[in-house]
Amino acid sequence: MKLLFTGDRETQRKSLYKLLFRALSGGFTPILLTGDRSFDLYDFLRVRKRMRFPMELASKIQFACAVNGHHMKTLISRTKDFDGSSFPIFLDFTGHYLDDTISEDIRKYMFYRDLQSLSSVESINRPIFFFESGFSYRDTIHSKLKNILENKVKIHLEQSQDKTRIRRFFLNESEKKEFFEGSPHSGLFYLCKKLSTTLRTTGKISYSQ
Repeated sequence: MKLLFTGDRETQRKSLYKLLFRALSGGFTPILLTGDRSFDLYDFLRVRKRMRFPMELASKIQFACAVNGHHMKTLISRTKDFDGSSFPIFLDFTGHYLDDTISEDIRKYMFYRDLQSLSSVESINRPIFFFESGFSYRDTIHSKLKNILENKVKIHLEQSQDKTRIRRFFLNESEKKEFFEGSPHSGLFYLCKKLSTTLRTTGKISYSQ
């Protein structure tokens, strides 16, 4: 299952850190796939220290940095080498396909190819997270790729300091059941438990068995 977070960078940063700490506490291995400036490791370590989160757990995060879109296919394939307790987090995934020395058609092809290849990584119990930040001008390849990604995910939340807007919630019945009521051993249920509880208790999303 693919989940997308867009919106305010500072709010996204907090959401990402919460996801990482929850995953590590639960015995999961987050795999962060980033660009050259997508993740501020020093800030994360400062927050870890302030929260007194064990460094032994924090050190289990896996990092992979793509120079451009040519590297994403290999990195996605390598995530399959990890066991079922791992899950990928893509930071600014669309940003890897903006190299204007490559034709737009080729960049779109690589983007579609890599997004499609994720189907062999994800499962109903193994979510894939996307955090997309930054502004993109209308009718540019960046805005086009973001629109494609938004239409390919199951859940899209746009976050700001004052509210969270649900841009897409497209789960079938079995996915809803796992998202809201799944077993504690489910990666999706555990990692998204706080999110699903918030959406349900605020009345934004309803689910009944």
